[in-house]
Amino acid sequence: MQEPSKPRRYVMVLAVPARRVGLDAFKIESAFAQHLRTFKQRLGDMAQRLVLVGPEFGPAADADTTLATIRHDEGIEFAPAFPAFIGRFQYLRNLPATMKVLRREVAQADIVHAGPSHPYLMFEFPAIVMGKRLGKRTIFINDMDNRRSPAMLHRTGAWSLRQYLAATWLWEPCIHLQHVYAARHCS
Repeated sequence: MQEPSKPRRYVMVLAVPARRVGLDAFKIESAFAQHLRTFKQRLGDMAQRLVLVGPEFGPAADADTTLATIRHDEGIEFAPAFPAFIGRFQYLRNLPATMKVLRREVAQADIVHAGPSHPYLMFEFPAIVMGKRLGKRTIFINDMDNRRSPAMLHRTGAWSLRQYLAATWLWEPCIHLQHVYAARHCS
């Protein structure tokens, strides 16, 4: 007699804000809700549970008509890691609690899916490192749309020279090191 396969828990760590609604549902931007549903369906047996870990927005956003509700019985859950739209110092003050949520979710995961973290909001990349240390399958993703963003933002006047130089000398090297780690260590 063959033993039933273990449920696969696929954990996505992303900077996409959502909000829990009761114990069995969450709200998220409607187009992204559809992406999650499609992604979960395409994963098939690879993910019986898809868990999104990210920032949580407050109830004031409920008036936004572009939000959709996802119920846990769809096989998609939300684990809030920290309050959305908080400043750098508040985020750093909340960092121990954020890392506790990440450790819990990564420890329960079979697969950890995340990308690079901005140096001021470091939470996606630590999930990859935790996943690797715990022997989980790790999938590192990156949005290529950001490749020349600092130069474009500076040229258009949206960013000051100071912002451009900080991105060029601090942020981009930090993100490059995350890519090097991912290329060497991720599944």
